[in-house]
This record gives sequence, C-alpha cells and structure tokens, in this order.
Amino acid sequence: MKKDYYNAARRLTINEVSHQVVFLIINRNDYKEAARAMVENNLSIEELSENTMKLTSRHLAKLTDEILSLK
Repeated sequence: MKKDYYNAARRLTINEVSHQVVFLIINRNDYKEAARAMVENNLSIEELSENTMKLTSRHLAKLTDEILSLK
C-alpha cells in the first residue's frame, strides 16, 4: 500500500516539475532555471519527454546541455 502512495506522489511531482520546466523554457527561455529544477527534483529527460509534448527535440537538446553544465 505504501508503494502505491509513493508512486502516486512521484507522478504528481513529475507532473508539477514538468509544467514548471515547460513554462521556464517556452515562456521565459530560461534553460538554466529549468535545468536546476530538474536536477533538484531528480527528473530525467526521459520522464520529461514522456510527460509533455510541448518541447521539441531542440528544446530537449539545449536543456540536456544545460543540465550537463551544472554537474
């Protein structure tokens, strides 16, 4: 039962962070903050791309570069 709660909470977190990342990229063109939000919440590019269709492959490539520069 606890695992179900954890999975539901994780899905909610992924959803919230995905929306935040999309907003930062599309509306503010702020890849650095988007990358920081993803790293802080352990959100992978795969999870992000599965959760939204608003980001193009170019967006995802720039975001990946920014994430790698943070590490």
